[in-house]
Amino acid sequence: MNRVNFFGALIFALYVISFPQIIHAAVEPDGKTLFKDNCKSCHTIGNGKMVGPDLKDIDKKRSEAWLFKWIKSSKSLIEANDPEAVALFEEYNKVPMLEFPALSDSNIRTIMDYIKSASNPIVTEASDPVPQQVNQAKSGQAPGWFSLPFNLLLGLITILLFVIYSLSRLVKQLVRQLNNAYIDNRSFF
Repeated sequence: MNRVNFFGALIFALYVISFPQIIHAAVEPDGKTLFKDNCKSCHTIGNGKMVGPDLKDIDKKRSEAWLFKWIKSSKSLIEANDPEAVALFEEYNKVPMLEFPALSDSNIRTIMDYIKSASNPIVTEASDPVPQQVNQAKSGQAPGWFSLPFNLLLGLITILLFVIYSLSRLVKQLVRQLNNAYIDNRSFF
């Protein structure tokens, strides 16, 4: 019964420790994160061409519907002989854009909103009195104590402590059994 209580307490502790991370994972990623993860390797916002075009003010150059189709599957637009798609394909040495069929419309809209805001930054340092740390917490990023690496490390340490505890109890039990067996069989010698 003692082991059951200890194991239950261990599971509860792991749940409490990882709860902020579970909540954080349920929150949809922000536009900046999505852009960094999916777009930044080929595109900039206001810093010129890279592998693909600069995306500054892309919402003013192309329609939202066209951009959604292009992001999901540039190949299908090129094969349909869409004039804008074919022109981009030709301009960038016939290197097609990576396709992102797994991105939801909500994710694409979030990326587009980020590109719009990064294209026309309104906020200056003087008008932003909120410290950087508070801004990070607002954007859905968990603060230091509840970060994923910290939670994983804490969870691993908790599991290792449980394993050490279990092994020490097993060793004690085996030592008792060996002592009893030695005392019982001692008359043989």
